[in-house]
Amino acid sequence: MSDEPEHQVLWVGGPAAAGKTTVSRLLARKHGFLWYSVDAHAFAHEKRAATAGLHVMGTGPGDFDANR
Repeated sequence: MSDEPEHQVLWVGGPAAAGKTTVSRLLARKHGFLWYSVDAHAFAHEKRAATAGLHVMGTGPGDFDANR
C-alpha cells in the first residue's frame, strides 16, 4: 500500500447525531479530500452483498446494529 495521499482513507466514526457528516464534509472541503457517504450508498451495498450470498445485518442505513 502506498503512502501517497490518493491511496489513504480517513474514516470518521461515532454515535448517531455526533456530527460525523458535518465534520467530514468540512474536512473534505478544507483539504480538498474526496468525500464519500456510506449512508448514501448503503442500500446499493446491501443489495450487492445479498446478491452475492453474504449475510446482510439490517435493512438499510441506521440498521447496522439491528441483529446484535
